[in-house]
Amino acid sequence: MIVKPTFSTGYVLFEGIDLNHKDMLTNIKKEKYRPIEEHSCYSLISHDRNFLDDKTKKIFKSYIDEAIRDGFKFNIDHDIVNSWTTKCEPNTFSHFHVHKNFWLTAVYYPYSEFKYTIEFESKRMDWGNYDIPVSEYNNFNSGWWMQEMNPGDLIVFSANIEHRIPVNKTNQTRYSLAMNILPKGRIGVSDSEVTT
Repeated sequence: MIVKPTFSTGYVLFEGIDLNHKDMLTNIKKEKYRPIEEHSCYSLISHDRNFLDDKTKKIFKSYIDEAIRDGFKFNIDHDIVNSWTTKCEPNTFSHFHVHKNFWLTAVYYPYSEFKYTIEFESKRMDWGNYDIPVSEYNNFNSGWWMQEMNPGDLIVFSANIEHRIPVNKTNQTRYSLAMNILPKGRIGVSDSEVTT
């Protein structure tokens, strides 16, 4: 029996990227935050949408370029269009959401005493309304997925995948840094060609 995925949606995970994670956490904590939505149970988002300085942005760009070219196998450059930080107090979370008008999203987890997770949810319709028991979860039978993130990890995924911060069940504040990405260069063919 040969089993193959078709049109799979995945992500690229970099474990412990080459960055001073404690310094990043210090800088992220200095940000000014506001509620994502007007409810006390939701996490906070930074006012600043251009958190990355040129030096740090260059480091993240090198990892994202590796994800694009070696992971996803696209042949295109990219721009990190914006970057912001999130703050999630104990017992708070974010709702499922996508990042419209963007191609990829990347999330980085700075130094922490805890491992945190990012949760993905699929809108796939191929299983209909059936809720069938499974023996082992995989990309054929899962409607949602949780990825455990260690301090210093970076994850890159399609911006149109539903994702969220699950409830922070620790006794410490959870911080992360997110980025939205667009392709840079010539894309499309014929009358659909555009240079971004």
